[in-house]
Amino acid sequence: FLMTSTIGIYLIEYILTGNKDSAFASIFSSLWWTAVTFTTVGYGDMSPETVQGKIFTFFVMAAGLINFSIVVSMVTEKFQEFRSGRDRGLDSIKIKSHILICSDDPTWMKEILSQNQKYVKRDKVVLISPYDEHPLLATSYKKLKWISGNSFDLNVLRKAAAAKAKIAYVFFKDSSYALMTVLQLETLSNGRIVTQAQYVGREYRKYFEDVGCDHALDPYDLYVPMMLSAFHSQGAPAWINKVINRNHGHQIATKKTDSLHIGKTWLELIKTNKQNHGIMPLAVVINEVVLINPDASFEIPKDSLIMQLEPFEISEGSSVMQFDVTESS
Repeated sequence: FLMTSTIGIYLIEYILTGNKDSAFASIFSSLWWTAVTFTTVGYGDMSPETVQGKIFTFFVMAAGLINFSIVVSMVTEKFQEFRSGRDRGLDSIKIKSHILICSDDPTWMKEILSQNQKYVKRDKVVLISPYDEHPLLATSYKKLKWISGNSFDLNVLRKAAAAKAKIAYVFFKDSSYALMTVLQLETLSNGRIVTQAQYVGREYRKYFEDVGCDHALDPYDLYVPMMLSAFHSQGAPAWINKVINRNHGHQIATKKTDSLHIGKTWLELIKTNKQNHGIMPLAVVINEVVLINPDASFEIPKDSLIMQLEPFEISEGSSVMQFDVTESS
């Protein structure tokens, strides 16, 4: 359209009139006039002198307005698409030497981010989550880059530049999703990315080893040593000290389950001991396996131990393991 208008005004105002003194005597001058008229700037330094030229100018101005509106509309639409795609986690991200956090648990994501503030401050974090909106939208991490989709989808991982990432943290409520994600990450990066996964269920341990996961952890493997330490070692670990009112000289003790409680539910045991004896059961120990606060409907089995928080006078003189958590003077 620009060239057509340029040639048109050149022919009408110069060639057909034969006026050598016309302001449109050159193609460049005609192009300048077309650009100014097309954008409706209208400097006024050049204007057609013939009736035909003025009529032609009218059509050029009208066409310019229409085309200019179309161009502005297209640019605005593309910008909105880009912004909407970024906000919805649909755009590809250009980044390297970053960390990936793949999860459907926002709380777990925040915990990982709190331990990787160096990457957060450098904006070197990419979240991958199956949600339709930013998984941490209501937190201070709402501006972090993110990709929406299943992290075991190669296309989603490519959008997150997973092949160029340094570390990937993976946890899903369904451990099979975490397993598939680790497999895809190791495949896509040829084993270069360091994968750290959390899973639930001991049967998954071998599977994560088989797919080449660098670090795989079942939280249960941490809870058990902590609880065993609480009644096999002198004193109590810090996390237990925080929940005990030490001013009243409470004790952590483990005792064989009373025959009256065998077959009763965990909730019934708590009600009986707490209301009648001032004792708070904490866990059931079965063959050195610690069940911390099991379900209310859990039935107390034979040959089990009850780990409980009780006043000092109850524990004093008992032959069972005791753990003084009172403050030393």
